[in-house]
Amino acid sequence: MKCALVTGGSRGIGKAICIKMAQMGYYVLVNYKTNLEEADKTLALVRQEGGDGELLPFDVSKKEDIQESLGKWIESNTDKYIEILVNNAGIKDDTLMMWMKDEQWENVIKTSLDGFFYVTRKNTRTMTEKFSIKKYDPVLRKHVTFKEGKIK
Repeated sequence: MKCALVTGGSRGIGKAICIKMAQMGYYVLVNYKTNLEEADKTLALVRQEGGDGELLPFDVSKKEDIQESLGKWIESNTDKYIEILVNNAGIKDDTLMMWMKDEQWENVIKTSLDGFFYVTRKNTRTMTEKFSIKKYDPVLRKHVTFKEGKIK
């Protein structure tokens, strides 16, 4: 079953993307960090649109959370695969640079950049195994070969 994972899917743009993915026929994985109530509402809207899905809570800024939650989901759902990955999670903690605390900067970078990197990397192997390598960039084809259905 083809799935769409939307990080930061419980509210705002992420919620709208989850609904659109359901309309397009995807099983929607609604990622959220802390707001279970909003994530439940998003999943209800996905189902209202005739789709289905599940909640997949983890903090995109923590690679251990990604491995624990997303890694386990990938391993235990061999009948499902993530075909669409929308790295939507992000935070805004703006102030003038001279007043910005190191923790603020680190939180923005960890969520917006580290989150993108670690979530995408966790899905890359599965995504490339499920789809023809011909669809991907020639650079990727130079570095990836298939043997017996596995990436080598």
